[in-house]
Amino acid sequence: MAHVHFPQSFHRTCQKEVTNHRKYLRRHWANPAVRDMVVEMPCAGGCGKTVRVKLKNMGPGNLFVCNDRDTRDQCHHEIPSAVHGLTAVKHPQSSGHFMGVQYVYLGRWAAFKASCKDVWASIAFPIKAGLGIVQSR
Repeated sequence: MAHVHFPQSFHRTCQKEVTNHRKYLRRHWANPAVRDMVVEMPCAGGCGKTVRVKLKNMGPGNLFVCNDRDTRDQCHHEIPSAVHGLTAVKHPQSSGHFMGVQYVYLGRWAAFKASCKDVWASIAFPIKAGLGIVQSR
């Protein structure tokens, strides 16, 4: 999976942690104790929550975002929909508590639409949070 050059240092740190766990799993796949090892993944949305996931159950994704009911809207809002021409694709994980976000090249038009969606969300989200339609931290 290709690395994404995030403008935020926190997202780069989260991506580095995911990459390190995947490399460890790839190196020691023959050992069943490593496959069943449980790691704590931080939420890239910035809520500070961690979820314990088995290494073998980690699906695709550069970042992992929590799917908790109380912070889901805010965490998903913090993840950029497009970064440097790559568009975000969200994958639900087998544990159900996390959503993997993978950045792939879907073309310039898709990246432009995702960027416009981010701009619109940055305007509409505070209004929705103020009205109580979505929950924010």
